[in-house]
Amino acid sequence: MASSRSREGPAPSPAEWLTQLSGDIEHYAGTISTRLGQMAYLQVEMKAQMDRAATAVGTLGRQGSLVPSEWILRVANEIAGSMQSLEAVVGNFKGRHEEILGSLAALSSALGPCVQRAWEAEEGRGRGAT
Repeated sequence: MASSRSREGPAPSPAEWLTQLSGDIEHYAGTISTRLGQMAYLQVEMKAQMDRAATAVGTLGRQGSLVPSEWILRVANEIAGSMQSLEAVVGNFKGRHEEILGSLAALSSALGPCVQRAWEAEEGRGRGAT
């Protein structure tokens, strides 16, 4: 995750690098959390759209339309199958990203003491140099 730096600038200290890494992890975790929230919203919207489509197909069948009932049933079954497939995909997506969030949280938790020790070591070197 090291950012590309020009050769003109000094290399970051370990404490600075770890602090940046910690900030990056928090940023990525926040981005994933936001995306999961958006997915949950879109999942509700998708279900509502599918419900409206199923209701429209059901209404079409009850109104004695010229469309054969087996076609209406086929469309209704396709809608139900599509909904189940989409729910499975969304569930897998959310599950995987929740695992990633858990891993990022564990990494962040483990990184915290490292950052603190790196800054303490850097401060100790600064006092020893004066």
